[in-house]
Amino acid sequence: MGYPDFFTVANILDKDIRLKEFARYYNSLILDGLHYANFYADTNVISVCKPDHSTHHEATSFLLDCKCSHYSINTIRNYGNHLKKLLDFLMLWEMNILDGDLLIILTGFVDYLRLIETESTDEYPLPDKSIEWASLTYLPLHKEARTVGKVASISLNEYGVRKKVEWGKLPSDYISKILSIAIRYFIFLRERTHKYESFLINDIPVKEKYKETFLSGTLSNVKVSMFDIKYIINRAGIKSKSTTKRYTPLKERIPTVTEMNLFFSSLPSNKRQNNFLFHILKCFGLRESEAANLMLDTSTLPKNLLRLDYFEASKYLKEHLVGDIEFMQEIDKWVCRVVNRNEDDSYYHSRNKSIEDRMIPLFLSQDEFSMHLIDALKERELVMKRSKSDHSYFFISRSPIHMGERISGKSVYQKLKHTLSKYIDEESALQQMTPHTLRHYYASYCLRILKHNIYDVQRHLGHSDIEITRGTYSHFLLDNNDEPKEKVRDISDTFRIAYRG
Repeated sequence: MGYPDFFTVANILDKDIRLKEFARYYNSLILDGLHYANFYADTNVISVCKPDHSTHHEATSFLLDCKCSHYSINTIRNYGNHLKKLLDFLMLWEMNILDGDLLIILTGFVDYLRLIETESTDEYPLPDKSIEWASLTYLPLHKEARTVGKVASISLNEYGVRKKVEWGKLPSDYISKILSIAIRYFIFLRERTHKYESFLINDIPVKEKYKETFLSGTLSNVKVSMFDIKYIINRAGIKSKSTTKRYTPLKERIPTVTEMNLFFSSLPSNKRQNNFLFHILKCFGLRESEAANLMLDTSTLPKNLLRLDYFEASKYLKEHLVGDIEFMQEIDKWVCRVVNRNEDDSYYHSRNKSIEDRMIPLFLSQDEFSMHLIDALKERELVMKRSKSDHSYFFISRSPIHMGERISGKSVYQKLKHTLSKYIDEESALQQMTPHTLRHYYASYCLRILKHNIYDVQRHLGHSDIEITRGTYSHFLLDNNDEPKEKVRDISDTFRIAYRG
């Protein structure tokens, strides 16, 4: 097989007939493995491998280029899995992107995405480990593709009527993401390799769009050109949804100030690092992975920290402590720095989601924060001495197996859930809390209680777009907030908690 055979099927106009022909071909294949994205969490090494386990140099170089551009490792892993699908598709047809019309190749790639299975089930499991893709002898297709359209999925529409599900399981917006990465990979090949320097990337249609900048108010929006991915998806016969982002207002119930005080007053006094961890989430609105990633310069800690009283320790730390938690003399406040450390040798699930660094001032009690900070540092020093560990991460494990090791974002979630189950009434609404609830609490408190500007809240939360903040917390904005009603709700919630005991 090659591009001529692919071209014959890809040019069938009827999408159902075309998909059936593609499905017959993919069902007939006997494989000797597929590509896989290989990732080592301990060393943060990532690569794309061929079925024979050799490195695919172009794809791996693309991922390394993204890593050098400070993309989070989770994002790069997704890129690797997207590229794996593209490389599988080209391998199955034994063709190169230089062999023919790129628009036709990409349209056929969309058809390929519509036929492959994406979710593992008991009936039809997918490889559990990435390396297992290299041992597959068949192409994992979904049920409709395996039967070439003879067995179709049925679902209920919005009116409760049974309706046949169209070919393909991937939504158009997800296909758009995969196509976007494929095109970025093509651009990388053309710009960084001699083999593809004459690559006709212009075969892909382009559209113009007006982009808003900080100078739009005086110079109007800027016209930019971009590849028309929607055209490719429509050409494959998929009705794509609007690309306009709409953010749904937060539906999760946010704890009241009284409930939050109740939660912190219920925490055990002997778990000082945990208490400070939850305090960090509440005071700065960090994501759990960002909190787990906080570091400090241990050389700036007092040598006799365990023997200092509160006032001595507080004065010393305010003057000398250096790290992601510092006291800024200029504003007389503690601040938290969220720093992107994608170059560091650490676990991928502890990565910051935000690419840009940010600094968040503390708007709550400075003295209370100092007290929790001192307690947490003292406990940290005791655990580090006992485990004989030496690193700069702030939050560490106390468990016998991992004593002294840094915690992960997953550990933050587990710590909170364990605390709720052990120290909070099982009938309490607080049982529904997650670390992200504390982030929502921070945002709502800043908007509703402190009346902060939404642009400041966006910056402190690390949202890439103001519309994310505006859409998520629209109920808490001043224009949509009836203050008396909010006070009544707080009073009502307070009495309800008191009634429950």
